[in-house]
Amino acid sequence: MNSNSENKDKDILKIWAKAGKTLNSQQQLNKEKMETLLSKTSTEFSSGIKRLLKADAIFKVVMIFGFITIAAFNLNNLFVLGTSLVCIILGAMTIKQNRILIEGLNELAEYKGNIRSFLEKDIMYYKRNIFRHPFTLTISVFLFYVLGSMVYYEIKYDTIRPIQDLEDGVVVLFLIFSTLFSFVIYYPYFTSRIDYLQKLLNDIDHADLINNHIKDNKIKKRKKIIITSILIILGVLALTTLIIAIF
Repeated sequence: MNSNSENKDKDILKIWAKAGKTLNSQQQLNKEKMETLLSKTSTEFSSGIKRLLKADAIFKVVMIFGFITIAAFNLNNLFVLGTSLVCIILGAMTIKQNRILIEGLNELAEYKGNIRSFLEKDIMYYKRNIFRHPFTLTISVFLFYVLGSMVYYEIKYDTIRPIQDLEDGVVVLFLIFSTLFSFVIYYPYFTSRIDYLQKLLNDIDHADLINNHIKDNKIKKRKKIIITSILIILGVLALTTLIIAIF
């Protein structure tokens, strides 16, 4: 009886040990899967921003050449030369900012720490650059509008002039509006990103909450794309209406 009892106890211990190993293996697999998901989720946004910054830098280079060209055709116009010089300097400075931000994103992608420290580093990067990202992108809108206004005056009046009448005031008003509007669009985009990463970090040990956060983020992302597209279309329509009215 004692021998049979001991054998049963050993069998039970083996079963428990085997079950424990299986459970540990499943937990490890779930942990690795979750870390892979979080890492992918974190890097997707950074990769998209990196592409946006590169495209933005190229766009600024094109506009700098545009200012150089328009200045070359108006060498006797001090207003054009001064405005072009300011815009060229502003464009060059923000191109440098583009490069610095891209280098920061590259360093972030190369980080090899655990997923918790990776998320913390990700959050710190965006908090540190919370104004740089939207400001750098907004400057492109400012430069584009200034260059477009100068081309418009060159075509309509054969000369580019400082503010003289109501029409010039409307142009300046739209310049201010478009610049502020651009910043208002970009800034919440990055603050919401920080909030999202913070939620992932807070609930990193709860797979069900992480999945809910990711699903909610995808829904919010779709809504933002739709709203942004509508606002852009309305902005283009408003600008087109203004140009038609002026002409």
